[in-house]
Amino acid sequence: MTQTTMHPIVEQLKPSAEQARCILARGRDVVVTAGAGAGKTRALVARYLALLAEGVPLRRIAAITFTRKAAQEMRNRIRREMRRYLAHPDVPADERTRWQEMYAALDAARIGTIHTLCGDILRSHPAEAGIDPRYDVLDEGRTALLRIQAVEETMGWAAGEEDVAEIFVLLSENGVRSTLTDMLNRRLEAQAALAAVADEPLSYWQIVLTDRQQRALAQMTGDPAWQEAADLLLSNAPLNPDDKLAPSWYMAHEALTALSEPLLFCPAALKKLDAINLTGGKTDSWPISVKEIKDALRTLRESWRRQLARLADGLNERDEALAAAIPALRMLFADVTRRYDALKDELNALDFDDLEERAVTLLRENAEVRRHWRDEIHTILVDEFQDTNGRQRDLVNLLNGEGGRLFVVGDAKQSIYRFRGADVTVFRQVRREIAADGGHVFPLATTYRAHAPLVQALNNLLRPVLGEAEDPARPWVEPFAPLNPYRAQPARGLAAPHVELHLAVGTKTDGALDRAADALAMRLIDLIERQEIYIGEREATRPLNYGDVAIVCRASTSFGVYEDALERAGIPFVTVAGRGFYQRPEVRDLLNILRAIADPGDDLALVGALRSPALAVSDEALYRLCRWRSQQAPADRLWSVLDVASESAGLNETDRKALCRARDILHTLHRRAGRTTVADVLKAFLDDTGYRAMLLCQGQARAVRNVSKLLSDARAGGMASVGEFLEYIGRLRDSGAREGEARAAGEGAVQIMSVHAAKGLEFPVLVIGDITYSPMAREGLILDPELGPLLPCKDRDTEQKALIYDLARTAERDREAAEEDRLLYVAATRAAEMLILSGCVHANQSGTLGNNQRGWLSRLAGEECLGLAEISTVVGDGRVCHILQVGTTPVACTLYGPEYRPPVAMTMQVDHSSEAPA
Repeated sequence: MTQTTMHPIVEQLKPSAEQARCILARGRDVVVTAGAGAGKTRALVARYLALLAEGVPLRRIAAITFTRKAAQEMRNRIRREMRRYLAHPDVPADERTRWQEMYAALDAARIGTIHTLCGDILRSHPAEAGIDPRYDVLDEGRTALLRIQAVEETMGWAAGEEDVAEIFVLLSENGVRSTLTDMLNRRLEAQAALAAVADEPLSYWQIVLTDRQQRALAQMTGDPAWQEAADLLLSNAPLNPDDKLAPSWYMAHEALTALSEPLLFCPAALKKLDAINLTGGKTDSWPISVKEIKDALRTLRESWRRQLARLADGLNERDEALAAAIPALRMLFADVTRRYDALKDELNALDFDDLEERAVTLLRENAEVRRHWRDEIHTILVDEFQDTNGRQRDLVNLLNGEGGRLFVVGDAKQSIYRFRGADVTVFRQVRREIAADGGHVFPLATTYRAHAPLVQALNNLLRPVLGEAEDPARPWVEPFAPLNPYRAQPARGLAAPHVELHLAVGTKTDGALDRAADALAMRLIDLIERQEIYIGEREATRPLNYGDVAIVCRASTSFGVYEDALERAGIPFVTVAGRGFYQRPEVRDLLNILRAIADPGDDLALVGALRSPALAVSDEALYRLCRWRSQQAPADRLWSVLDVASESAGLNETDRKALCRARDILHTLHRRAGRTTVADVLKAFLDDTGYRAMLLCQGQARAVRNVSKLLSDARAGGMASVGEFLEYIGRLRDSGAREGEARAAGEGAVQIMSVHAAKGLEFPVLVIGDITYSPMAREGLILDPELGPLLPCKDRDTEQKALIYDLARTAERDREAAEEDRLLYVAATRAAEMLILSGCVHANQSGTLGNNQRGWLSRLAGEECLGLAEISTVVGDGRVCHILQVGTTPVACTLYGPEYRPPVAMTMQVDHSSEAPA
């Protein structure tokens, strides 16, 4: 069922025909696939208002957002539209009264994160959930501290347990600690992985391996290309058995003969395909052309290498060692989770995983509670559904019941939060299921962000990266879907090309990225200072300024180069460090130390202060300290036993001196707190510990500036109470980053941020910085849902790894690569007027760029995209410009040689950022 008319409050949003379809659809579940800039927020707000207009009570609509910030923005947007509607003088009196009542009650609306909804469900049924309704929700900082404590306690217990000794042989002590930390951080995934693997892991893995071998063999031999090549070779034996190509034919013939019915995996015969050599071969030695024979042999060899070679060797001694370690891993995980749960119980606290798990369990197992919430909630609206996980999907499905009340919005191409547990396959599966059950799947493909030439350029650049074909074997890959432009023309004064590459030839170690950053700074000066580009519409146009520019990097480690270049050029900038200034590690450490000074009874704050780099008490010392306290004075707080424990807890000399030093500094500052200003207390701590000098010696100039800024803020505040200062900072913590971002735009400052921080934003000029950055390959614990928890164990002499780990790691790397592609898509589609790619580039000895690039540039450099391989790197005056063609789109590519220097003098300028740059 679909509504045919819109209420005036919805009409005032002016939804497009594309958006109207999903706003008005009723009676079925709805999935909206919204491309970048396609107006999904408008559609979501319009749907919400349309439901209210139809008489659905405010509290019966659950709108779920990804972050608290997004929830607040959605609430504010709804409030703003209500005010606009109520400002019309012709609204009937009864209608006005109804909307005024909803406006007044909007703070009570169910608009929040999935964890907010989970909390509502649990607090409504504390007895059924088996919890104290007064529980606290742990933030990320406190969660991390409790997990560290639990891991260290388990490590201490494991040292004396023979039953877990096997795992310490397989991994180092640090390896075991890292594995436990990873499992605890992904506790629910670890539980599922352990449940997946049987009591006899090796036998189970062999069954899985055999099944995968047979399926891969069937897929390989069922490929038409394979079949055509096989038929050709079997029909064309060599006329001269002494021909140089003949041995390869005989090897292929042996492999093909071994694959007779029934289809069996014969590694000894199939491995011969790997040895096929395509050199040599005379025309008169074969019934058909040598080229046809070689092409067929190549097809068989490459198919084998691509699909089956990695499965050929079977399980090995490392697999046996890994299987033998699983029982010990179970014991360690059981112990660390028990300790972590006990620590949470002491605080009457739950973490985010607890909220999800307990809410899902309660709804699944208690029919009365489930019925209550299905009656309570009429409609479920979920934003950013591509960033959900399986538990969150289960929660939504349990609330949806028989269906017809679910409305989800997302874009699988923009799923970039895998490190937080997001699973892109969840969105894709739900989309398929809703379509199969007769629900609606509506694409929003018209982007209101970029102009037509830039949209065409983005389509041409990103299509080869993401690919257009569905691959059922890789459900984590979302194919490309082109965007359609709403706006025809670019900003006034902005000429093509609208995509530019500024690449310095060389390596980061020889300063190439610094040169690229300097070149970028010069390009920004040219764009802004000429005052020829005007953005906005009609009378609201204004000249482009530095606040319209963002530099987005894959990793924060790339920020410093661009900060330094902008500072040299005198360009104002602000670094948006994810969660903001007050969440910077060095600032967080100092605030934690002040918290410990203000409240000696706060054990968590004290432990965090002691293990900070400024006081540098080791984790082992903290474990011994806590163990001594639990044995000798369990009723006392840590602060009260520092004096005695520093001498009696069995610490080595280094740890004892570090703890005594920390104790003396904290005692002295605690006595001063309240009798002098917070700034004086903080200054005394910095002087006593030499914290700023230590950071400077480590090359952390940016951290030093941030510490100085915090001290300056404390002086400006003039507060004497440490507690009052911390309360003040606490109120600013969430708004600090938003305030900084808004002020930066107002002051005309370039913003530097990560791709994740840029998600949901747009900028007239978008720079992707350090385009050749490539994350380091990580070989750690893998929690495979089918194979179980797998450890990166390898033979120290032969470097041999467990085959089962290698199989899982191959799939894991493919998932990581797919997310890297999606990150590039998100970064590039933030651009509204112009996209600039900046970084350093490798050159061949022949003087061309070649195919050996890294990072995102390697994905864009191919012949089907930018075609960089044959571009000459020979530069005359230090730089050279090429005009490339991507489809019908021109792209400017400027290369900078080692002798390049900025053409104008660079002068320092006072920084205007809310966070001190390096």
